[in-house]
Amino acid sequence: MFNMEIDQRLWGEYKKIRNKIRATQLDESIYVIWNYLNYLMNGESGFVDIEVSKEFLMKDYIQRRRTLNEWELQSLLREVIIHSQEKTYKPKSFRKMRYFSDSINMLKEFSNTVAKTYISSENAEKGILIEFHRLAHQQFSWQTKIANGIYLTRYAKIFKNNEVKEIVKNKIGMDIDKFYFIVMIIYGYFIGKKIAIDYPPRIEVENVAQNDLEKVFKFLCISIEEMREITNRMHKVNQDFGYTLNQNEVFPLIKMDYFGKKSLVCPNTRTLFWRITDGLYYELCRENNFDRAFGNSFQEYIGEIIKKVCEKTDFFEEVNYGSRHNNKQSIDWLLEDDNSLIFIECKTKRMRNESKTNLTNTTCLEEDIDKMADFIIQTYKQIKDYKDNLYSHCKYKSCKKIYPLIVTLEEWYVFGMIYTKVEEKVKQKLQDNNLPESFLGDFPFTVCSVDTFEGFIQLIENAGIEKVMSKKTTMPEKEYDLMVVLKNNFNEEMKKTKFLFEEDFEKILPKKYY
Repeated sequence: MFNMEIDQRLWGEYKKIRNKIRATQLDESIYVIWNYLNYLMNGESGFVDIEVSKEFLMKDYIQRRRTLNEWELQSLLREVIIHSQEKTYKPKSFRKMRYFSDSINMLKEFSNTVAKTYISSENAEKGILIEFHRLAHQQFSWQTKIANGIYLTRYAKIFKNNEVKEIVKNKIGMDIDKFYFIVMIIYGYFIGKKIAIDYPPRIEVENVAQNDLEKVFKFLCISIEEMREITNRMHKVNQDFGYTLNQNEVFPLIKMDYFGKKSLVCPNTRTLFWRITDGLYYELCRENNFDRAFGNSFQEYIGEIIKKVCEKTDFFEEVNYGSRHNNKQSIDWLLEDDNSLIFIECKTKRMRNESKTNLTNTTCLEEDIDKMADFIIQTYKQIKDYKDNLYSHCKYKSCKKIYPLIVTLEEWYVFGMIYTKVEEKVKQKLQDNNLPESFLGDFPFTVCSVDTFEGFIQLIENAGIEKVMSKKTTMPEKEYDLMVVLKNNFNEEMKKTKFLFEEDFEKILPKKYY
């Protein structure tokens, strides 16, 4: 059964976890994990037949996460899928508070053992920094990638671009509007405090044929046997323990016998939501012309945000400039107010999973850092052309400060060690491209996700570019994540930012369906 990669130094400790989980029943274990996840994410207690500490239930949002987190439950779910038993009554149960908490604590202790095994005194400083980077990507997504209308509408709008829409239709066999209509109805079933629905499912909604449902379920679900085989094969009992892609994020619905009934089970509604938003990207990214079409659509989406918000702030979209023999394209978007400009470059490039997770081999991470440095150099080249008065649509004004901003679709978490590494690469590439080294000091770069950008642009429209960006580009906050800077300095103003596309959300799923 064990096709997983195993470091024999860790096998003895891991075997204790395996044996503990082997003594539990599969459907019951998934049910208990689902209850804890539902409580952590929604604050809804459904522990009617599960022993739970009263002290835990009395904790507030922050306190309970110091005890238990979603990513720890996802890690436990992975082990349950591999090791818990089907159809046979097992003597041990996660319904018992002690047995559940002991299992969680064993996983926590094992993760610490893994880190200690691979981080030695010789590589301690680098290893600890890389481990922090891994933790950021493992854990922050549960705090930032929240299942809400903002996140859903963003991806729906990007996928609805004409070129992207055709690629989606060819890949999944239906129009993107119909796809989202169906998946949101399915999501509604599970978010309504249900862990399972009968299989095969029948959903009777106007203009939705059974054939359409089957196409969507093919995208979302897999049998428990297939899930176990893939999860087991990809699992690693080594430095990557807890960091390999969890197959529940790829197939959030599982076909299985659930307490004696053939069912579709959704252990975690958050992974279902991720699958129909950023997870759809991974189904499409290898299709012909997708990168170009998706990049153009994202750039258009950023422009739609800018046009929706900016009344006092001037903006300029990408134009052609230069001579007939040396024709160029300007920066994607340019913002200008009385004192400053922001040069915005839009990028859909994602940090690869290996860059987010590998502890000892940092080759992929270094390559992705190099790619981010290229994006920044691309922006500096645009700033140089602007300073050289080559922009016909926006003349150079020496009195105005300039701020380069890279807006990514997904979080890169370019702060701390990663910011420093990117800065080192940019410094080297400035020389290679015959650009002034002073650009780094004169025009400090910022990298943020579109999630941060949607609040940021509302803030600068009211407060002005300089007031906000002067905070971000001054040490020590220059090396902080932009959202942290905004909350540290403009917390009350950020609370007033709003959802920009409510009417578009209404088109995805009309109110009569929720």
